[in-house]
Amino acid sequence: MARSTVSRRVREFVGVALFATALIWIIALLTYEPADPVW
Repeated sequence: MARSTVSRRVREFVGVALFATALIWIIALLTYEPADPVW
């Protein structure tokens, strides 16, 4: 039982991390401006 709980927590963390990454990526695409200075 403890093993399934850990596995569920890992999957939940990976899901949240992927969602956050996708959200940041979408925001970056929506706010892209070609005239912005390059680093």
